[in-house]
Amino acid sequence: MRRSSSIKGVRIVGVDDGRFNKSDEKASLFALIMQDYKIVDLKVTDIQVDGLDVTDAIKRLLSKVYFEVIMLSGVSFAGFNIVNIHDLYEFFKKPILIITGDKPKAKAIRRALKLHFDDWRTRWSLIKKCGKIRRIKTSKNYKPIYYEALGIERLNAVRLLRELTLIGRFPEPIRVARLISKHLTQR
Repeated sequence: MRRSSSIKGVRIVGVDDGRFNKSDEKASLFALIMQDYKIVDLKVTDIQVDGLDVTDAIKRLLSKVYFEVIMLSGVSFAGFNIVNIHDLYEFFKKPILIITGDKPKAKAIRRALKLHFDDWRTRWSLIKKCGKIRRIKTSKNYKPIYYEALGIERLNAVRLLRELTLIGRFPEPIRVARLISKHLTQR
């Protein structure tokens, strides 16, 4: 299948976490850099399970990497280690897309945060600041995905998500980052 050339040469980062157990203190975080549907680099670090260090970890991983867009596999990594996307955007000045397969269930998330975290208000605030959740059909044969965007116009985000989706319903940087993270952290 021939793809549009409007993303030719664009370097995009896909970020995902690996598998972990609730009893683990740390989980792996993967940042996959792709250009023209090819893997350019892979960065890996550890983050705290249910910590608040994922934003700083992403900054460290990508601080010396050239890229143009960050795609996050959700806003929460290693349990409820929530990304501060506004802090990330201010640091890199690059568009950020948060991508999920299912629409987040806000009430259930808030309830879980209240139940398990003394600092639940901080975590909930980070989630609420992500912006409007939008639905998009990236492939006609698969169900839609959901995304939130910062630093990119909606139409450009839609175009990017659709052009980067080759197999299944997720854009390649997220799909491949997930494959790698899950296989490298198998239990």
